[in-house]
Amino acid sequence: MAISAEFTRKLAVPAERLRTTCKPLDQVEARGGDVAPTTYLGQQRAVDSLRFGIDMARDGYNVFVLGPVGSHRHALAEELARASAAERASPDDWCYANNFSDTERPQALRLPAGRGVAFREDMRALIDEIRIAIPTVFEDDDYRNQLKAIEAEVQDEIEALWQSIRDEAEKDDIAVLQTPTGYVLAPVSDGKVIDDKDFDKLPESKRKAIQAAIQRLSDELEARIESLPKLRKQQHERVRALDRDVAAHTVSVLIRDLIAKYADVPDVARWLEDAQADIVENAQEFRQSGEPAL
Repeated sequence: MAISAEFTRKLAVPAERLRTTCKPLDQVEARGGDVAPTTYLGQQRAVDSLRFGIDMARDGYNVFVLGPVGSHRHALAEELARASAAERASPDDWCYANNFSDTERPQALRLPAGRGVAFREDMRALIDEIRIAIPTVFEDDDYRNQLKAIEAEVQDEIEALWQSIRDEAEKDDIAVLQTPTGYVLAPVSDGKVIDDKDFDKLPESKRKAIQAAIQRLSDELEARIESLPKLRKQQHERVRALDRDVAAHTVSVLIRDLIAKYADVPDVARWLEDAQADIVENAQEFRQSGEPAL
């Protein structure tokens, strides 16, 4: 049976239809949430298993991925984990800070997402400011004047002790003399210290009176000498109290804004208060050269 040319022409296939052209993988549109990533075609079971493990919202569960080299198992796991994380709220930040009551056990501070880095930078800026402020305030004229006032008051108290015993000794014709080895008491006649020869020439009653006075004054002199370390200790305590007040005021001015900034994070606000107390307690380290540890 003869086939007409017209019929043959109808059965002809155009050249552009002799092959199928596929779009590149990165241009293929996803058709639903259950479709595997286009870069991991043929791994649907692996994708489903990973999604099941990643979506397990309970503590203590982990995902173990095993596959041959070149299977892109790590990239697949990371891609699915990132996709899942993008649908969830950002996790809180955690900062490990010094534990001032137990330095061997750092304290974990929990902050809203994104504020951990800001807190770290705020603390660095605070310490930099304190390193400048504390040495400066202790070089200030106001501090030096208060220090001199304390020293002058203590020196006046010491001088008053010596003057009182001098006045008491003078009534009994006895002088209080300071020597390289300490203080001694000596009899006086006509305003001058007399030696042993002149002392022996005095009437016996006079000698006995002078010896009794010297013995009594010796006890009082010894009591005053023993009180000197106490006065010096009180002076040191007053200086330490002054140093603490000056440091506390300086640190308080610098840290108060930071405490207010983190008032909505109670754990951080409390830690800042502990840090403030620790800095004040160890202000001496900031007065010296070098970088003190917080």
